[in-house]
Amino acid sequence: MAEKYDVIVVGAGHNGLIVASYLAKAGVKVCVVEHQEEIGGGTMTKELTVPGFKHDVCSVAHYIIFANPLFKNDELGLMSKHGLKYTRTDKLTGIIFEDDSFIQIQLDIDKTCESIAKISEQDADTYKKFEAMTGKMVDLIAMGMFGPSSTAGVAHAMMDQSAEGRALLRAMSVSAWDLVDEWFVHDKIKTSLSRYGAEAMINPFDKGTGMGFYIILPFMHRYGGHFPVGGSGELAKALGRCLESHGGTIKVSSTVKQFKIAGGETTGVILANGEEILASKAVVANLNIKQIFPNMVPGFELPENFSRDVKNIHHSRYSPFVLHMAIKEEPKFKIGQGMEKYAFVEWGHSNFEEYYMALHKMDLGYPITEFSNACLPTAFDPTRAPAGKHIIHDYALVPFDLKDGGAARWDEIGQEMADAYLKDARKHIVNIGDDNILGSSFMTPLDIARHNPAMLHSDICHIGTYNWQTGGNRPLPGWHQYRMPVKKLYMCGSSTHPGGGVIGGGRAAVQIIMEDLGIDFEKIISK
Repeated sequence: MAEKYDVIVVGAGHNGLIVASYLAKAGVKVCVVEHQEEIGGGTMTKELTVPGFKHDVCSVAHYIIFANPLFKNDELGLMSKHGLKYTRTDKLTGIIFEDDSFIQIQLDIDKTCESIAKISEQDADTYKKFEAMTGKMVDLIAMGMFGPSSTAGVAHAMMDQSAEGRALLRAMSVSAWDLVDEWFVHDKIKTSLSRYGAEAMINPFDKGTGMGFYIILPFMHRYGGHFPVGGSGELAKALGRCLESHGGTIKVSSTVKQFKIAGGETTGVILANGEEILASKAVVANLNIKQIFPNMVPGFELPENFSRDVKNIHHSRYSPFVLHMAIKEEPKFKIGQGMEKYAFVEWGHSNFEEYYMALHKMDLGYPITEFSNACLPTAFDPTRAPAGKHIIHDYALVPFDLKDGGAARWDEIGQEMADAYLKDARKHIVNIGDDNILGSSFMTPLDIARHNPAMLHSDICHIGTYNWQTGGNRPLPGWHQYRMPVKKLYMCGSSTHPGGGVIGGGRAAVQIIMEDLGIDFEKIISK
């Protein structure tokens, strides 16, 4: 006989676990069904090199989630009851240029400006004004991120009521480069700052990407860089403990093949092995919208043009390539300057034209090594490796579909690219010769897409964060409130508002689900 629950959540990434945990806290009988052999999704930590070294498969640093009431108010008791701990660094990003000049972005604005002034005093003065302006927008942005989005039209009308809101409206239309170019003058400063826009896996020269730039840098200055002690997977584990403490169930190694539909509404899920699990009240899909429609709802008549619109959703331009290294000694940088204590160290571009051409070369499908950085989590979390040892998370932006051979070619050139990234890193880190590397592994974009089926096209954001696919337009105009065309089927996660990354967007989705179930969300979070 099929197991029965009130709600089934498909996908145990952090957003699915957040939805399930809030529901379980409200007394709803919840089951989370997960394809992988463990929970976590994009927040997963594994021993990918040698035993004892904990590497993050995808997400590493957690920034924006610290503005989420889920964390600010510890609404699920993740810190106070379920063992989640974070370490924070105020040393955010170091950028090293080919001539060994550098910039160091810190939580402290004055120290950041001192670093910028060594390259451009004018831009250092401007940076203070820029940060003061964007800093005012953090609260406005955060206010709209952690609850359900209104329609794009309503959101625009609300933003039009203040100067900060109008600035955000403009940012949504222009490119990240446009914003930086309007403020700053030196190529090194402009390429470094606009690159933060590329953190959303998009070309910072593309129109409609400016908002992403306004989100990342101001939030970093407000909250600093946070890393879960023990690795990114500790967030998922704490959520799992929270869920189970409220009576929730988690089923791993259970692949959902399709949603069970009867009488025009979703009544459960059908697993790949034919097993059925039933839900009396709702099914919530923490999946990529392109996974679901139309393949996982066979026989259901979707609204006119819905499947076509889903098919035409744009993926992010870029994908990640990750090189993991377990090393004996703490990394030592050629330039010194305390770079080994920074969360991320990037290899910067000194010349605008070279920067521009490199990005557009990737747009054409050429695999290049110019957009990589080294994350050094053991600098502030020694639990990630045996005593005295360290890990390096070398992360790069690359195209998914390659110029010659498409995505399949990654299987041919993966090792070649990993070697190239290591060679580039050795130009700056002097002690990562073969004698200091205990073990290494890499994941190409194709490997990442295979590892996590929700990351179609190796899109860690599920779908691109362009202005026509954010807020009330995410995943599609008219379908922004997490309710899907099939009755009792909801979505949460990166395909929905507020988007990809470790943001805790499941908090927004669960408010709509609770509303439909007749549960008072405010009452639940006050417990």
